[in-house]
Amino acid sequence: MVADQPGRAELRAVATQEALDALRGRRQLIMRAVTPIALFIVVLGATLVLRGADPDQRGNFRVAVEGEFEGSRSTLEALGRGRIDFEASDDAALATARGAHLGLRIPSALDSAIGTSADDIGQSLQIVVFFRPSDPASRAANALVRAGFSELRKRLLLEVTQARTTQITLNVTDVQLTEKGTRRLSSGLVPALLVLQASMVVAGAATRILGRRNRGLLIAQLLLPMSRWRMSLAKMLAEFVIGLATAGPVLIVVLLFVAGTSFGSDGVVAAIIATAATLITAAALYVPMAAVGLLIGTLARTQEQVSLGAAVAVIISATTAAVFALGDLPPFGPTALIPVAGLATALRDLLAGQGSPLWVLVGMVSSVGVAAAFTAFAARSFNSERLVLRSVA
Repeated sequence: MVADQPGRAELRAVATQEALDALRGRRQLIMRAVTPIALFIVVLGATLVLRGADPDQRGNFRVAVEGEFEGSRSTLEALGRGRIDFEASDDAALATARGAHLGLRIPSALDSAIGTSADDIGQSLQIVVFFRPSDPASRAANALVRAGFSELRKRLLLEVTQARTTQITLNVTDVQLTEKGTRRLSSGLVPALLVLQASMVVAGAATRILGRRNRGLLIAQLLLPMSRWRMSLAKMLAEFVIGLATAGPVLIVVLLFVAGTSFGSDGVVAAIIATAATLITAAALYVPMAAVGLLIGTLARTQEQVSLGAAVAVIISATTAAVFALGDLPPFGPTALIPVAGLATALRDLLAGQGSPLWVLVGMVSSVGVAAAFTAFAARSFNSERLVLRSVA
């Protein structure tokens, strides 16, 4: 332990120097804080637009049925007129929010209830309909099912005499405004914003490394009697701290939002777990992004190369946010093994009430592991430059 103290002191000294140098560029820090928000709005808008379009309007509509499916098959098939594919579901509202065109919650033995309605005066059957108003296909399926029930009711009125009829009541619910639907949709916003916010670290780190090389400061550091791994780690940690500091205001708002949403849905314990998972995810996302920026800055020799590498990183991050955070991927725990993307998915599932904190920790380990690999690769590049400098001396 005593022998390791000088190494820790060197690590802390270099990291502090790098962080102070980054804090001097206030304009760049402001841009790094504002740009992800604008990018997030663009990604969110594009995702919602793509969700609103159904590429296959010629196919049948998918309707999730919650209740006794087998005892209601005849009635349901009469409603669909051959244009609806009914499928059993444990939660029609959630199935609709996750991709089904429509959801139905039906009473038990609907076929028998309708068939014996003439013997029960004033019998009432309540059917709940879930649909998505922003989806044209969902609206069309809703209109088709409502028309089917309307025709069914007219037929019953004609068949039943002496005012003996079955009253069918439709309660139409917008699943995007229910608690579960809102929670499912909003749970993707948090990891998406965190991914985009963390991606800004790449350009800042790469530009700073290149700038220090052009000013000759990097050459002076390479001649220090310090491990290349420690130097790379120090620079990566400095960018990590700067990234978190830059994202501080946005991160505080996100944490408050998560805490309030989780507390209102599941109570204090769930709010604490969700908030802690969000904070862990934010920190874990900044580590690989800082390592990628360090690697790009180490390998690049011109500002054009830095800009190109940073642009690729931002595009990949935006795609990750759109597909894994805001997308309709079903919950699958082992996805957390994928660096960055899996972590975003694990947090999304946890906030939606369908995941586990364990998968968030798995995603954190995966993301930190790939960051260590990038940092080690950058250290090898530093070591090569150091050998060249010593041979010239």
